[in-house]
Amino acid sequence: MRKKHQEEAEKLEDLIKAKRRKLGNIVFIGELFQVQMLTDTIIYDCIEYLLRDKTDEVSLECLCDLLRAIGDKLDAKAKKKHTKKSKLEKLYCELNTIVKEGKISARIRFMIQNLLELRQTAWGTCRSETKPTTIDEIHEQEHLNRETTISSAYSGSSQQQHNNKNDNYNSEIKQQLSINEEEDRIENHSHANILRQLQSNDKRNQVRLTIKLIPRCIRTKESGIEKKLEEDRSFTEQEEN
Repeated sequence: MRKKHQEEAEKLEDLIKAKRRKLGNIVFIGELFQVQMLTDTIIYDCIEYLLRDKTDEVSLECLCDLLRAIGDKLDAKAKKKHTKKSKLEKLYCELNTIVKEGKISARIRFMIQNLLELRQTAWGTCRSETKPTTIDEIHEQEHLNRETTISSAYSGSSQQQHNNKNDNYNSEIKQQLSINEEEDRIENHSHANILRQLQSNDKRNQVRLTIKLIPRCIRTKESGIEKKLEEDRSFTEQEEN
């Protein structure tokens, strides 16, 4: 019985880790776009990837976080290009449809509704004098979110199965949180190094690191992201020569 509980705990933790990494990378990509280190073409590819499964709540949450961070800039750029504007309008129509269909939880539904309302106010009411999020702030928020998620998940599991196992679960949670804190420190250091290297003038290095940062599922041959990045690099090198 204990082995079964341990296997369930490991599976749950794997899911939570995957969600944390996915959310962290998407938020980091948004921050890179804010400082003009990524093109809007790559951002649209990320958006399409996150919308592939319209019932995947983790992806929808990532998408909402991404659009809250960069939605105003995407709208500003879309005004200059009709094709981009059409893509954006289609995106928000799809989000509105997802809300109306009601196939997702109330929490994600309200999250999408708040995003749509924010856009209707021209992103202004919640963005007065906001500063770019730092890497440390991103990881601090991820840490708090993870603690809440793990505690909630384990609490629900223990109530459904064996209430007398709460002490064991709490002990496992504390051990896992300690492990996750160490992983966060390593990931924080890695992101800081990537950011410093992206800020360098080495265009080839920027391309390589950008490709590494983007989730593997987005970097498919069909998406053409790697080809686009290489074309940008070649064009930059021609200009320098």
